[in-house]
Amino acid sequence: MNEAGIPGAPVWFHAVMRTRRGAVSVLGAIVFALLPACHAAMQPAPAATEPPATPLSQGEIRRTLVESRPATGLPGWETRLYLIEYGPGAVAPLHVHPVVGVGRVLEGSFASAFGDEPLVQVNAGQGFVDPPGVPHRVFRNVSQSQPLRFVIAYTIRAGEQIFYPGASLPAPPQ
Repeated sequence: MNEAGIPGAPVWFHAVMRTRRGAVSVLGAIVFALLPACHAAMQPAPAATEPPATPLSQGEIRRTLVESRPATGLPGWETRLYLIEYGPGAVAPLHVHPVVGVGRVLEGSFASAFGDEPLVQVNAGQGFVDPPGVPHRVFRNVSQSQPLRFVIAYTIRAGEQIFYPGASLPAPPQ
């Protein structure tokens, strides 16, 4: 090991690194040299070739399963990611979720209330949690002219629905 603390470093490196200005210059040169390589590695992937989704009509609700994978360490369970879209003014009927859902609004805003809780509004860019087993008494797109789009993930028993109409879950099979 030499006085700069770097094994095998050339003699000129020791002289440069003894000064703060020299150290900053060397580090700056290294970062500047690596910047184009890092930028090239971060280029966005090519756009997907899927056709654009058809526009939602007034009041329409669309649920798309984006991904589903077995839940690690939970035999018989899976994690699902959904894209949910509500047309302008769309309103969900009273329903209940069997498991917790965690989501994020991509576009638009919704009003939501569970059980006796007060009405809340969630906007684009905000996350939210849907609790399990509590009646989801209000859920609606607050806009009468723009769609609502959000993603939500559930870890749920394989084959089970993500919501049930009404205020309670069905009785478990006997």
